[in-house]
Amino acid sequence: MNQTKKRILEVATKLSEDRAYPNITVAMIADELRISRTLIYHHYTNLNSVITAVLEAAIENNNETLMNQGRVNKHELFAAESICNC
Repeated sequence: MNQTKKRILEVATKLSEDRAYPNITVAMIADELRISRTLIYHHYTNLNSVITAVLEAAIENNNETLMNQGRVNKHELFAAESICNC
């Protein structure tokens, strides 16, 4: 993942800590990063794709934490992802 895309996700994640997803806009993310909205749309199709990427990263982080703590193994996570088509 390139640096700009990573920064977009970091800011969207930070904004989601303060407000609900429906209250986040591409303009807010762009303003926080001091970049154009066009640059965000270069990396993501729309706001929903940004939010989806934020949620996927959170799930991945949670899965890694669970594996590191020995609470689940990779095979169990794979089975769960196969069931829900995640």
